[in-house]
Parts: sequence; C-alpha cells; structure tokens
Amino acid sequence: MKTIFERLKEERNRLGLNQSEFAAIGGVQKGAQINYEQGKRNPDSDYLSAIAAAKTKDGKSADVQYILTGERHPFFGLHERLQDERDLHKLTVAQAAERFGLAKLDWIAIEHGQVPITRELLAKLSAHGWDLGYLLVGIRQGMMAAGEPLKGREADLVGKLKHATDADWAAIKHIANLIAR
Repeated sequence: MKTIFERLKEERNRLGLNQSEFAAIGGVQKGAQINYEQGKRNPDSDYLSAIAAAKTKDGKSADVQYILTGERHPFFGLHERLQDERDLHKLTVAQAAERFGLAKLDWIAIEHGQVPITRELLAKLSAHGWDLGYLLVGIRQGMMAAGEPLKGREADLVGKLKHATDADWAAIKHIANLIAR
C-alpha cells in the first residue's frame, strides 16, 4: 500500500501540477512540498484544507480522503464522470446543455463542479440513457470496475437509482452539494 507521501505526489501529478504550483495552492513553499512528498514532514490541516478546496483550471481538486486513507471518496470524480458520459454520448457542451434545458455556461459550471448536480438533472440524464451508477459511484451499470458483474448490494443500489424516492434523492442531492463545495 502506498504511503500518504506517495499518494500526495500521485494526486499532484493527477491534477497536472508541478511542485511549485501545488505548494502555492496549499499555502506553502516549494521546499515544504518536496519535504511532504519525500516523507520528511507531515502536511498540516491548513495545507490539506487548502488543496481540497482549490480547483484546477479544469475543475479538479485533490481528494484528501484518498491522500490520508488510500480510499477514494465514493463521489470523487463525479464531475469528471459527467464529462466522460457526455463524451460517450458524443455531445458537445452546447448540445448537452440544449438537450437538458440549460444554458451552456450553466452546463460548464456543473461539469467543473462549481454548481451541484440537481435531482431534476439526474432524472433527465437517466431518461436519456445516461448511466447514473457510473455518474454517482463510478461503476458502469451491470459491471464492477474490474469488469466483473455487479452482485448483491451493488447491483441493488444501481438498479434502485432509477426508482429512488424523494427522500433518496434528497439524500443524494445533499451529498452532491457537500461534495461540490
């Protein structure tokens, strides 16, 4: 299993930032960033909060849960997966916005994580055949990440998304709002 320091470097690289850029986001000098990545120093909570809150030009941010625990947050990458799904449906940003009744700038804000995905938009996406299981939890409908069929609770969860109650959607919306912050 990778160390916190290795995962920190991995996140920086995933975001496409060099050590100076990532250090600036975290409010530290490049030397501190180097020390963090080499395991010579531990990042403090201010640094971790700053890298979690900051967004790159393409709307990505560091997954601090992953850095600390090695486990990705279940909704991590929601907005990136929305872009993937749009690409899968061969839609431009303008086409997606029009199809779902949004202004182009609103769609861009959603894809970049600046605006949460609403229950209404999720319902429209589902009605147009978009894979909600993939969008919400990163699992393609009927398949596990490693290509194995879904079983048990995972299959039930993905299947139930299409029949979620108002209370279920309220919980999903609440979680999506928290993540979008």
